[in-house]
Amino acid sequence: MKVRHERPMSQLAYEVTAPLALELPDGQRMDIRNWSLSGFKVPDGTEIPPRRGHLVIPFQGVDVRFAVTLEPAEDPSTMLFVNLKGRERETLAIFYRSILSGRMATTDDMITSLDTPVDLVPMGETEEEKKANAPSERTKLWRVVRTVFIQAVLALAVFGYLGSLAWDRFAFVHLLNARVEAPIASYTASVTATVDEVRVSVGDSVARGDTLVVLATPEARAAIEATRNQIALTEAQLAETVARFSRLLAGVAPTPVPRRRPDPAAVDAAGAAAAPLTAEAVLAVLETQGDAASRETAGTLRTLREEAEQDRLRIASLKRQLANDKAAVAAANVVATADGTVRDITVFEGQALSPGDVAVTVEADIGRTAVGWLPENMADKVYVGQEATVRVRSGGTHQTMVGEIVDVSATIDGARFGAEVAVAIPSLDVEATRAALPANAPARIAARRPWAKLPSLPALPFTGSR
Repeated sequence: MKVRHERPMSQLAYEVTAPLALELPDGQRMDIRNWSLSGFKVPDGTEIPPRRGHLVIPFQGVDVRFAVTLEPAEDPSTMLFVNLKGRERETLAIFYRSILSGRMATTDDMITSLDTPVDLVPMGETEEEKKANAPSERTKLWRVVRTVFIQAVLALAVFGYLGSLAWDRFAFVHLLNARVEAPIASYTASVTATVDEVRVSVGDSVARGDTLVVLATPEARAAIEATRNQIALTEAQLAETVARFSRLLAGVAPTPVPRRRPDPAAVDAAGAAAAPLTAEAVLAVLETQGDAASRETAGTLRTLREEAEQDRLRIASLKRQLANDKAAVAAANVVATADGTVRDITVFEGQALSPGDVAVTVEADIGRTAVGWLPENMADKVYVGQEATVRVRSGGTHQTMVGEIVDVSATIDGARFGAEVAVAIPSLDVEATRAALPANAPARIAARRPWAKLPSLPALPFTGSR
């Protein structure tokens, strides 16, 4: 095999003379003698240069072939390879280098070239791409300004957040398990009774001493009826005794005694009260006459008068007993012990109650408070009169209010000893605290340390939570 070395072409590719073949689409085979990595010389006598085909490379008795696309160069006798992929370029280069170096290509090199990726991906930018991507001076300035602004905002956010956390930690004492407490009292039945009447409705305002629910017990009712019956019986007996006394006195009196209908309520209405001197005079006359009939009549009159006096005393005693029975019944009623507003009624007329059953729930007319808990090691950090902020959710938004600690009392939360702290809102009246502080709502309470006290600001509603 003869190898001819020539001067490099304008594209810096050495042209070699070596056996190479091109199979055309119609099946003909074209022998190529002069070729390089960029293309080959068209053999003499070829009328129409081919545009595509399969390039055949002889290698150790076998042919390595791959499809190629061709296009004419400035010299019409030269055809250039177009869009060779990585695998084709490496295989052709192995054969090309072996011819230039005079060394036979090894099988490993050929296999390696065939394993080359189908196409090589350029890792750098072209000059056109660099020019297109090069930013203008205005763009550079805008990028600098934007970067500085973003970094400043981020720095402000980070340091502002950290600073707020540090200030919050050192300026406030945060209470745990905070909640809103309403001054609600539950009125219960004191005895086994039946609901006789419910005198209030939900939302009614009640005053101290008002009867909320009237209760009745069978025993109390029976005792009152029995006392009333005894009073009526004793009054009838008294009326009969007075009538007998009046008739007997009128029959033996020296002078006519005025006849009047006796008053059953007074024992001496027809006797000493009606005509005391006449009755006493008649008794004196009868006792001084000396005959047995007169003395017997006088004794009967005195006996009737004593019976009437005993009946009068018994009626007075029974009336006192009736008043006591009524007072006992009234004591069993559910009565308000403080001014307030009815929040709930859990009974109905005719319902049987046992001692301890809740009948009515009333919220006292005092402001609601927010209550929180502190562990033992923090209990000495708060005191009565200390300013505190209360944050609750009301009406779909969070609201912050400035309050004042009104009570600090020792308590036990589970197994831990600590202090329960109550915070009131002095700037709000009773109705305003009910509107702003929902009963049993969770809350956040922060007691401000004395050295961190700032001028008080009006409470404003805000959305979100800290």
